[in-house]
Amino acid sequence: KKALQTRMDKELKSMVKEMLQSRDFEDETDMEPEAHEALTKAAKEVCYTRQYYDVSKDEVTYLPSVVKSIVNNSLFEKADGLYHEEEHEEFPEEYSMGLRKVAFARMAEDGLDYDDSDGEEEEVAFATMMQLSQPVDLPLTISTS
Repeated sequence: KKALQTRMDKELKSMVKEMLQSRDFEDETDMEPEAHEALTKAAKEVCYTRQYYDVSKDEVTYLPSVVKSIVNNSLFEKADGLYHEEEHEEFPEEYSMGLRKVAFARMAEDGLDYDDSDGEEEEVAFATMMQLSQPVDLPLTISTS
């Protein structure tokens, strides 16, 4: 559990850093604290919450990944609700758009395609894994580093 939380924290931190280094964010060096907190809490509730044992590889896979939850928008849906609790209107669109750019770039680097025509088989496989997977309980502590 601790290893998954560390993995998620590293992935999210590196994606936020990459987003802030892009041309779209040249005036910003840090993410708005309330948005960062909502995003971190949402990730802890959405990412790597299920495990799937792949018999063919004899390994356990945890899903959904940070990238997958950004691409399918589930991370931002959860973050929006948490951000709204803090008396804001909605999670800042510039952050969700910026992180989606980073996520799609990482998918491309990994040779993954999110094209509608080619993605159907991947989505079916993902849906099957979700059905066959088991919930994982992660502690909801927040790392401030």
